[in-house]
Amino acid sequence: MLKKGLKMQSIFQGLVLALMLISCGDEDIKTEEACSTLELDQCAERADCVELVGSEMISNTECYTLGEEETLGCISSEELCNDYTTPANNGNGTTFLMTSDCLPEGYEVVIFEYYPECSD
Repeated sequence: MLKKGLKMQSIFQGLVLALMLISCGDEDIKTEEACSTLELDQCAERADCVELVGSEMISNTECYTLGEEETLGCISSEELCNDYTTPANNGNGTTFLMTSDCLPEGYEVVIFEYYPECSD
């Protein structure tokens, strides 16, 4: 009887541990979803979120100029982003030069022939 009781206790502890691990996984997903669904002006107010910033690339096919930096999206601060500029398109024909390789929802990396930034 003692062995059966210990076996049941072990099974119960395993189930409790599994439920705890599952609930921790859900917490991470909720945080990420919450950041990506925030209004852009709310992103900076949250310590668990990071703004995705970029500048519009205005091109004349020989060179480009950059518009003002603007917040284009929001992601969880747990996301791993590399700190290098990435050209991305928002699907509406506008290309932005992002400040990292993490992109807002709906944006895709743009691959195009290199041309320089216009000089003043």
